[in-house]
Amino acid sequence: MNSAANGKVKLTGFEYLKKYSVILTALILIVFATIASGGLYFRSSNMINVGERAAAIGIIALGQMLVILTGGMDLSVGGITSVGFCVTAMLLQYTSLHPFLVILLMLLATTACGAVNGIIVAKSKIPPFMLTLGTQMFFTSLALVLSKSQNLQFGKQVTWMVEAWHLDGLAGRLFPTALWIAASVIIILVLAYTRFGKNIYQTGGTELAARMSGIKTDHVKFMVYALSGFFCGLAALTVEFRLQFCNASSTSDYMISSVAAVIVGGTSLKGGEGNVYGTFVGAFIMASLDNIMNLCNLDVYSQDSVKGIVLLVFVVISCMLTNSSGKKVTQ
Repeated sequence: MNSAANGKVKLTGFEYLKKYSVILTALILIVFATIASGGLYFRSSNMINVGERAAAIGIIALGQMLVILTGGMDLSVGGITSVGFCVTAMLLQYTSLHPFLVILLMLLATTACGAVNGIIVAKSKIPPFMLTLGTQMFFTSLALVLSKSQNLQFGKQVTWMVEAWHLDGLAGRLFPTALWIAASVIIILVLAYTRFGKNIYQTGGTELAARMSGIKTDHVKFMVYALSGFFCGLAALTVEFRLQFCNASSTSDYMISSVAAVIVGGTSLKGGEGNVYGTFVGAFIMASLDNIMNLCNLDVYSQDSVKGIVLLVFVVISCMLTNSSGKKVTQ
């Protein structure tokens, strides 16, 4: 950054591009999508559909962003979400517990899975990438064994949610998006106004300096992985409500999609740099890509290649802008 004569900070061209690239990308995507789909994309019914589909990945991406801000990575989010599905389905099928208690126990289970990651990351020298890749395999296998690869039913819970929370009709379709927005607002406030939020940035920025300044970096790491597990549970709840049944193996793309949303949103893989606004828009962009390709009847086998190219472009641009700016911006 450059300092102006009046004492105000003046951003360079590279820094402007880096700070607002995700918003510019979203605007370009919306214009392109509206033209390519003949106006179908921007219809209210389709935008609600995009929000419904983006909510699960967007919520998981919030936890993923917190982990990446500390310099880590959580590749186990798909497996943890699958565990959430299994816990819900088994409690509904084999117990007479109240549906609200089932939801709480499911969230507790996914948070516990995340906490296991957090404890091992904090207390060992195992790279988070390798550790969570291993736990991803374990949690996914556990979910498949528990479910016997059968479809999991959530009808009883969904019926209760519709009646107790008045989620019929339009309210039901907006529920996943509303939960996503509420979770995003809470994380914005945590990062901006709490000591814990500042500690997350400092841990990811320079861990040694953070530790020497009195920050319990191991505790910070434990908390962000536990929160990642909690957000997997919230995402599972939105999918359970939206679909009413699913298979434990249906979360296979959650890991790459959540990481993609965080990267597209401008969070640095090196840690210490990123924000919720970018991650929110990043998840919207990734969901919109899926929606646009479906509206344009793009071959399903080609869709992943398109998303892969988009992700690669953003990684390259992020690296270029980081090297050009020479400084990290956390605001």
